[in-house]
Amino acid sequence: SLLGSITSVSSSSSPEKAEVPETSTSTTMQSSSSFSGNTQDENETSLTDLFDKILTSTPRLLAIANLLLVLTYLLHTAVADLFLGPVTVPTTSSSANVTPAPRGTSRGATTHIANPDNDLDQTNQNQIHQDQTRRQRRMGRERLAGYLLFKLLLVSSVIQPDTLDLLILSSWYTLLSFLRSLGSMAGSSINTAVQSGRSPQAGALRLLLVVLLCDFSAACVCLVLFRSAGWSMLVLLTCDCVLMGVDGTTHAARYAGAWLEEGYRV
Repeated sequence: SLLGSITSVSSSSSPEKAEVPETSTSTTMQSSSSFSGNTQDENETSLTDLFDKILTSTPRLLAIANLLLVLTYLLHTAVADLFLGPVTVPTTSSSANVTPAPRGTSRGATTHIANPDNDLDQTNQNQIHQDQTRRQRRMGRERLAGYLLFKLLLVSSVIQPDTLDLLILSSWYTLLSFLRSLGSMAGSSINTAVQSGRSPQAGALRLLLVVLLCDFSAACVCLVLFRSAGWSMLVLLTCDCVLMGVDGTTHAARYAGAWLEEGYRV
């Protein structure tokens, strides 16, 4: 199982403790050492029992999985707003349709006349851009949930894991769906900007680089933890990392092409 492979890796990496010969100097020292040893054993036993109760209870594992999904959704929204900017509703400027001040007023009250057609066009462009951004965010969240559900159904039907292995697989594919959704959102932002003739956001490229770095790190950690599970399991878990890396590299190359084209125009 996956938990057994993780346990074997941790046990093989931990150094062996050297045996210390036991010496008894007095009855007081023996009683104090036995009391501290019993207290430590009781604490370890209570933690082990609590961990076993959590792992052997399906409702508790489902609650943990739901908590992971909620935290992933909140983190997904925060990261998207950090790199790609928050989605705001544009408002019309109050300086539009300004008329000149009548006679008899002070000089400070004199204002200029704004062109309402230009303000209306700018407002429409901002509204269209905000609608596209909002649509991309919604599609990214839907892609996150759909990819995670598809992978869990596929893996559960092929591997048929137990409850604990299913929790490990759900945590792994939650991470991959999180990274894949952010990468697709950054790529969609770059493609939309290129097709509309605008320069892509620098935050989209930064988000792609962060996604690629996390993808490579996740693949390395998976190879280290689950190497004893067999090559078939490793290929199953890391094939999505390879595909995600190819997609992210393609989007980054498109950003570089748009940046070079904009440089030639200038």
